[in-house]
Amino acid sequence: MLAFLEVRIDGAYGIVDKHLSSSQWLVGDAPTIADFSLSGYLFYPVDESGIDVAKSHPHIGAWVQRLRRIDGWGDPTRCCPASASPTLDLSVAKRLVATRLRPAQAARLSA
Repeated sequence: MLAFLEVRIDGAYGIVDKHLSSSQWLVGDAPTIADFSLSGYLFYPVDESGIDVAKSHPHIGAWVQRLRRIDGWGDPTRCCPASASPTLDLSVAKRLVATRLRPAQAARLSA
């Protein structure tokens, strides 16, 4: 299973790397929500993910460095370390989800 996922990850990163070979950002001439959204998947430390993205996909590596130079940027692993992430009680999670559902959906969730 892991080999299957690695092939898919490498394929997806390959598409992004090819795009970034001719563009500084994912969309347009400046960083957008597209850059910020994708970046969350690319800041896992190599020792956690087993993937050295900058080495295997150099244009993504350069893009990550451009993100780091944005004024006010903070790497997700430094700003939000896993040890500082609060756990969410399942009952609280259900209530939060239920507030965003139609009444019939919420009733099924709480059953």
